[in-house]
Amino acid sequence: MLKAALSHFVAERDRLVANLNNLLQNTVGVGEHVDVVGEVIDMVERLDKANSCVSLLTNMQTQPTEEDKNE
Repeated sequence: MLKAALSHFVAERDRLVANLNNLLQNTVGVGEHVDVVGEVIDMVERLDKANSCVSLLTNMQTQPTEEDKNE
């Protein structure tokens, strides 16, 4: 289950990075957004959450469990 959750947040992070880069580098699409700064802030906050979740889940996978310690 941890691996599936990690995959979800890695995909979310990759999607947000792609969208953020696209928004910042392609000025053609900016006209479609009323509040570009708000969009960037929202994406950065969601990216921060995704990165945090990836770090947490990665650390959980690498730490030995009580079962491992007893072996």
